[in-house]
Amino acid sequence: WVELSRKIGESNLLDQRFVERAMLASMCQNKHMVSLMEKDKNSAWYAAPTPPQLWGGGRNSEPKVMGQSIERFTCFGTQFAFSVMPRHSQDKLPADGIAFADALTAPGNIRAEQKQLQDMMLRHVEGLTSMCKGMAKTKETRDALFNFIAQTCEANSLRQKLFFQYHSHVLPAGGDGFVLNIASVMLELCKPFLDPSDAKFQKIDWTYPLSDTRFEFSKETKLAASDLQAAEWIDHRNLDRARQFNAASGGTSASSADDDGENRTARVKPSTTFGSISEFFFLCMQALHSINMQFVMRQYSRISNEAYKAQKAYMAQSGTVDPQKALAVISRSLSMTCVLEDEGLHTNIILYCRAMARGLLQVCGFSWPGGMPTNVSSLLAVLPETTVQVVAEGLNFVFALASQVLENQPVQTINDLVTFAVCMVSRPDHVKNPYLRGKLFAFLSHLVPMTHNGRRIGDAFHHVWESHEVLKQMLVPALMEFYVEVEVTGSHNQFYEKFEYRQYIATIFRHIWAMPHYRQQTKDNAKGEQFVRFLNMMINDTIYNIDQAMEDLEQLNVMQNEQQSWATLPEEQRDENLQRLDRTENSCRYGIRQTDETLEMLGTLTGLLPEVFVTEDMSGRVAAMFDGMVDRLAGPNRKRLKVADPEKYGFHPRDLLKRLVTCFLNLSVLPAFVEAVGHEDRYFSEKLFHDVLAILTRGNQINPNEAEKFRSFVQNCVTAAQNTAADDELFEDAPDEFFDPVQFTVMTEPVLLTTSGTIMDRSVIRRHLLSDQTDPFNRKHLTEDMLEPGMSSYRNPIKFQLIRQQRHIQSLFLTA
Repeated sequence: WVELSRKIGESNLLDQRFVERAMLASMCQNKHMVSLMEKDKNSAWYAAPTPPQLWGGGRNSEPKVMGQSIERFTCFGTQFAFSVMPRHSQDKLPADGIAFADALTAPGNIRAEQKQLQDMMLRHVEGLTSMCKGMAKTKETRDALFNFIAQTCEANSLRQKLFFQYHSHVLPAGGDGFVLNIASVMLELCKPFLDPSDAKFQKIDWTYPLSDTRFEFSKETKLAASDLQAAEWIDHRNLDRARQFNAASGGTSASSADDDGENRTARVKPSTTFGSISEFFFLCMQALHSINMQFVMRQYSRISNEAYKAQKAYMAQSGTVDPQKALAVISRSLSMTCVLEDEGLHTNIILYCRAMARGLLQVCGFSWPGGMPTNVSSLLAVLPETTVQVVAEGLNFVFALASQVLENQPVQTINDLVTFAVCMVSRPDHVKNPYLRGKLFAFLSHLVPMTHNGRRIGDAFHHVWESHEVLKQMLVPALMEFYVEVEVTGSHNQFYEKFEYRQYIATIFRHIWAMPHYRQQTKDNAKGEQFVRFLNMMINDTIYNIDQAMEDLEQLNVMQNEQQSWATLPEEQRDENLQRLDRTENSCRYGIRQTDETLEMLGTLTGLLPEVFVTEDMSGRVAAMFDGMVDRLAGPNRKRLKVADPEKYGFHPRDLLKRLVTCFLNLSVLPAFVEAVGHEDRYFSEKLFHDVLAILTRGNQINPNEAEKFRSFVQNCVTAAQNTAADDELFEDAPDEFFDPVQFTVMTEPVLLTTSGTIMDRSVIRRHLLSDQTDPFNRKHLTEDMLEPGMSSYRNPIKFQLIRQQRHIQSLFLTA
């Protein structure tokens, strides 16, 4: 047995050791031999624990079994280890020197070689699946199989970290090909009971993740319950102990069940034994989780980009590319493609995700037309986050690598997945982790028809947006609520992460606002502070993105003018400058794309709900933002934005100006907005706005009717500016205490910030609190209901203004 394992571990594409694999597969299905191997803890069935210094553990850490040890040194692991994928990004490629050797000189042969490798991997997975099916026939071998899968997933838990990285000297985790093989086999073994309409599906016991039968699920984060709540609901003895502790200590917070548990559907009673179907189903969940699909996609995307650049440089014959290095990275990318773009694997992932989604909806008590229940099911609350995570990541994994597989799924499969996604994102009390709900929003955004890499995708999902009743009823309020919620997640990187999730939301909004039902839904939900916060944060994002994009364009202008002189610099400094240029270009592209999307959203909203933009909290901010953007794009400093090949960055200033003019025209009928634009003396000028009209007219981007409306709007703004200037003269020598300390505008309703004792104008502090509920002077928590009326002396600005106005009128009368 040991000798067979060693020989299989040395196999490669030229010598795959088929005889040894068949012999070992036969032995693994012999219950007597398996029992003998399991009893011998020093046999090749088990991997030896790895010392902590080899897996990054602390000085006092205990040795433990790691994924690479199982992959390389166990009889079962060596069977799963064979793959055309590299173990990690820096490892020697299994196909080096064998496949794709002429990828640069004869690219026409690539497709045939890829097909050959894909067929080879397909036969290999089929062989592994056949072996495991044989092992599943008897209890002894089946338990051995379950123990191996469980131990392997546990040993590869390091891969599940968000920013998991390989290191040259510390390689404790199994390779990508190894974990993908295990997941592929487990998906095949689960196929017979993944159909929700089949009786076998009903045999899945959803209390399995509450037990520690093969995994320590109790240590995992729960969907909607704290660790204390989970302990109380699963085991009543824990509840009794908590209450006893409460009584002895005189406290009231040791137990959460008294407060929350009474509103739940029932106490959770985990099963004591589980059938094979439940074992296979949840072992498959852990196998998929062990892949860390986000990490694999990042690696594949990075290597594919490197391969594209290497091939492009080689074809250009620039002389700066080493052919051997170029061939190595291209071969690596092509080898990964053979495994990661396997349509059979992606189809099985979709089937599994659908089964998990239907099961979780069943657990939480969803029904239609009833919808989601008011109370959270205790069982759903204590399930690990992994249950939802594998669905979200699995669907995004499939879309990123083989979107056509998702498009070809039956309508009922897509409907089930959409129902699950929209139900989970609409109920934060069911899934508390905002990042999990963000991944489900990412999946929903993938269903929007678009052109991706030159190919039209998503048209097959058009029926979903038009006819899916759950989506039509629950989506719009969920989008608005999450847009606000993701502003503050508690993550150290939350400021940048929010833009990723809001981009998904923007993609969905832009699509659904073309449909009457969703437009009406938006109108119906445009009430209350939640919508004002949503709108305020959209404005914040627009301001940040346009500022970032304009700064990047100005930097690119400078760097492009200096680029010719870089040839004389030392190589290290030249490379550093090129890297900085590349980072700036990527940042610029992203900022411009985000600005364009949010401006498109604002254009739709200003036409749909113009009145919400002229409230006391909004009108001044919106006018300042629009005026400022016009100044950046068409003002005296616009030449700083001139770059070579603006198309490369998606920079179309006329298109941006057109979007801004659309917003202006939508709001031009509201006197409060006209007054706010004219009052914005930092950026507004009659000449600047007429320049904008001239630019759009030359580009044939504005029709005569729109042009006339815009001229009229500008004239009204000029009149408003003149009136504002006259009003400002009334306060020329007013005392400083009449002015807001942040905006330095005259206070109309002074209020006291109870957390710092500062006096501010109510409208100014309200705008601040919409984005950040803290005192701007000491960062203490502050909400609007904590504000108090300012002292009587601060009511004098209004009195002061009235006296000045009376004097002004008297002066005019005497002059006349």
